[in-house]
Amino acid sequence: MKYLLLFTCMAALSLPAFPADTVVTKAKHTDAITVPGSEKPAEVETEVTWVGMDRMRVDVSGWTTIVRWDTKKIYQINHAARSYSVVDVPTDLKKYMSTTQAKYLEESTAQVTITVVRTAETRKVKDWDANKYVLTMTLPKGGSFTESIWVTKDLGLDTSVWMQMWGARMSLMSIGALMAKETLKIPGIPVLVERSQKIGENTYTGRDEVVSVECKDAPEGHYEPPQDYTIKPFELSDGAMRTPPPVDVELVPIKPTPPVKDPVGPPPAK
Repeated sequence: MKYLLLFTCMAALSLPAFPADTVVTKAKHTDAITVPGSEKPAEVETEVTWVGMDRMRVDVSGWTTIVRWDTKKIYQINHAARSYSVVDVPTDLKKYMSTTQAKYLEESTAQVTITVVRTAETRKVKDWDANKYVLTMTLPKGGSFTESIWVTKDLGLDTSVWMQMWGARMSLMSIGALMAKETLKIPGIPVLVERSQKIGENTYTGRDEVVSVECKDAPEGHYEPPQDYTIKPFELSDGAMRTPPPVDVELVPIKPTPPVKDPVGPPPAK
């Protein structure tokens, strides 16, 4: 049934009068985090990606990123603030920074190394044949980030177009250009990503997994920012909030239990 759906979607994409898009729904799991004095419970977010001939839309946690490959524009939409920003493709983040910020970005990026290696491992992820790639990133001050990426070519999507648009979305974060350059080496669509981030003595883990692939007609205006939203200048935090590759390690403080004091009173009678 799944392969029939994909064939139907591909056939529809080939007919200009009856366009249809591929909708990929993903579950993004972040495992529980516990460190002395703080903890963050496990979380699961839903990410929905729409892919057309020359456009992509990603919805996750109240944010939407629209990549228009035809107009070479990216729209980063904050639904809570009812606002959006417009960024040119290819993206030069230095255009949106002060001279000091741009210098810091250049210096910090120079300390990051990213490699992608194909392994000999294969497996079934749901109904898809997948190959394993390992992405390793070393961070300043000794941190590291690793992803085991299981990719497939069974979804019937144009891999090169997908990765170019996904890379454009990644370019909104500070080290996005490096990430995009390496992930373009992966010839397939990720259907399962197992990630691990080490900071100091702590390790944070999670995984992203595709749960469904459908063929649908996009609603009218789906690849445009809402007309009643306010346009605002792009800020680096807009891109970083929803597109970072590392696990979010912001912790929720837990009030410690106060120590039990020795009782105060007269000494016991002898």
